[in-house]
Amino acid sequence: YWKQKGRGVVRTQNGMLTLMSTKKGSVSATLDLPGHSYGRWEIRARARRMATVKGGSDYKVVTELVPGGTRDQHCGGRDIGLQNFTLGTNTVKSYIHTLPNRSYRGFYGRHLKNDRWHTYAIEVAEDHISWFVDAHVIHTERRTEALDPVKRQLRFELRAKDGKVMHPARMQMDWMRYWTMRAPNERSVKAPQFEESTFAGAC
Repeated sequence: YWKQKGRGVVRTQNGMLTLMSTKKGSVSATLDLPGHSYGRWEIRARARRMATVKGGSDYKVVTELVPGGTRDQHCGGRDIGLQNFTLGTNTVKSYIHTLPNRSYRGFYGRHLKNDRWHTYAIEVAEDHISWFVDAHVIHTERRTEALDPVKRQLRFELRAKDGKVMHPARMQMDWMRYWTMRAPNERSVKAPQFEESTFAGAC
């Protein structure tokens, strides 16, 4: 079910989906299914730097909902980020990209040492998008311009800097879950909205 792109290895290891990078280039795994416009997605993930290379840079660890199937990717212009952080840092970024170049972003501090597990989740409904870290709602976005009902699917990526030598890294997902929106929320999703910005990479 997983479509690999880039240099590296994507495999199941001890029951976990595992991405292993090389010293150069990105590697990603996208769930090769049509996707859903609305629902709840949740993952439990960890990552680590596997080795140190002289003059190397750290990978970004990224989980996104991207347009599913053969839909136009618009260079990331319709992606929703569950989590995005650079190995060696302790700030997790989340975001919503909508066309033509809108971006809604949030940040949250978390201990992200090697192989520390965290749970990330997102709820995409007709009237809001909510982001969760370790079962706590962090942001909820309700602005109409941020709500884009394209069918999306999960993508995991170890993202390299263009042309740079990288410290080899590993990303592992213990489990991934999806639910429809048929069941109502048992708790409030009231939380601060995202910061509005622009996404220059959209095409």
